[in-house]
This record gives sequence, C-alpha cells and structure tokens, in this order.
Amino acid sequence: PKRKEALRSLLNADMICFHCFSYARHFLSCCSGLLGLEHRPAKCGMISLNFNGHHVGVRACHVGIDAETIVRRLQEPNVLQQKHVWAG
Repeated sequence: PKRKEALRSLLNADMICFHCFSYARHFLSCCSGLLGLEHRPAKCGMISLNFNGHHVGVRACHVGIDAETIVRRLQEPNVLQQKHVWAG
C-alpha cells in the first residue's frame, strides 16, 4: 500500500523530472504495474500519463550536481546529528 500511496502523491504534480531516462523508465514501469496506468509519448521528449483526469509530464532532465557543496554540507552539525539518529 505504501508504494501506491507514494506513486499517487507524485502523480499530483504537473511534471516529474528524473536525472536520467532509466529512472524515468522505472517510474513509468511502476505506474503501469502497480496502478495500471498507461503512458504515451508527448512533445519535446516528454512522456505523458493520465492520472484521474490529470495530465502528468515525465521526462529526464540532466542536471549537474555540485559535489563539493554536498560534501561540505554533509559535515554540518545538524546533518551529522541526523545521520546518527537514522543510523539507529
């Protein structure tokens, strides 16, 4: 049930972007397998889903990641505290 709830929550967005196409493909596969949704190609490399009458665009949007900033932020006290909380 939690998987379906997570998918339904995401499908309330107008557009869902993934870092690479394989992630988008797996998302579409989950939507098809778990929710019975069909998808079709749309304009500009987008894929369209219809969820309860709401059109959702899905696409791969390659974005860069600033690794130095992430590494620096991972050392901040509040992040380290949360790391210990989630580690158990």
